[in-house]
Amino acid sequence: MNVQVLTAPAGRLIWASPALPDARHDMGAAREHGLIESFTIASTVTLADTAYQGDSPAIHVPQRRRRLDPDTDRYRRLSPARKEVNPAHARVRGPGERANAQLRS
Repeated sequence: MNVQVLTAPAGRLIWASPALPDARHDMGAAREHGLIESFTIASTVTLADTAYQGDSPAIHVPQRRRRLDPDTDRYRRLSPARKEVNPAHARVRGPGERANAQLRS
């Protein structure tokens, strides 16, 4: 089952979706509930985990190593500036993740 949760920056629950049956990917569930379209239309910046990668400019996710280096056939390292983004992203998302954990228990 998949439940989508929106929280305020301080971790207060704003909205929880109805549960979708079966195994659902987070992005598919968010699309089905209309969240992606709503964030894009409203130009609301939303922080999410990497499961929401690449679908909307309104959704910000952590930085990932994506490109293979053709010379070494290995993933390229993140630049120091991009490495600094991930801990900051995690700190801001932390209260929302705690609210989500409380809903599960």
